Amino acid sequence: MEYPNIRSLREDHDFRQCDLASVLHVSQNTYSQYENGVIELTAERLVKLADFYNVSIDYLLGRTPHRGTAPAGSPLTQGAAPLAQSGESAAQTQCQRLENSLSIVFGIL
Repeated sequence: MEYPNIRSLREDHDFRQCDLASVLHVSQNTYSQYENGVIELTAERLVKLADFYNVSIDYLLGRTPHRGTAPAGSPLTQGAAPLAQSGESAAQTQCQRLENSLSIVFGIL
């Protein structure tokens, strides 16, 4: 799978591949393979990158040209639970939301 925006985000912020590799706790070579679509990012790493750049996962995946997250009141956020339950990290919560969203999307198809 290709991730068209992770390279442009990195370059826009003047980061090196090794900088982002450190954020994701992977080698520079692995990060390079993510950028080139050789290997796929895990949901956890997508969430880390989205949080790091303050963009949506859909933006990282090239599914939208908009960098931001879904606005309050949109169908994606209606009835949404608080960002994190006590004892849960924001990354864990976003991973769970991603899994829930994917199950809804694939349930519709």
